Amino acid sequence: MQEELWRKRALTAGLAVNGLFILVLAEQMAEGTALWKQMLARSSFNMLWFLLFTSAAIFLMRFRQAAPAILAAGSAVTVAVFGLGLGAYPFMVFGQITFADMAAPPQTLDFMVKVIGAGLVFLVPSLVLLYWVFKGRKPRPSARK
Repeated sequence: MQEELWRKRALTAGLAVNGLFILVLAEQMAEGTALWKQMLARSSFNMLWFLLFTSAAIFLMRFRQAAPAILAAGSAVTVAVFGLGLGAYPFMVFGQITFADMAAPPQTLDFMVKVIGAGLVFLVPSLVLLYWVFKGRKPRPSARK
């Protein structure tokens, strides 16, 4: 019963997301905004993949194939985020702030790289030691029942 409710909610959410995506695309096409033109030029392939993955997720959920549906939905989100970033590049806030404008001064970036490198020198060996010490140790079942 609970699984069927979850499946119906997933189907409804998938249909809503696909419908909303198509409505937003239609609205952007009608207005002809600069963001739309740039996304169309750079990431139209990603839009098609997004629609393909979400449609596949809906189809798979319809026929009770939960694991592949979850994989398809995750792929759709990945493609959507990548496509938005690709379409809006080089802007962080479209038309106003670029990634270069938001970057820290070079001295700060150099310091961060050095500190992360120094931290990894300690972190990686300690994790290797931790995994080596505890590898393969499973609790033994007790003899008493």
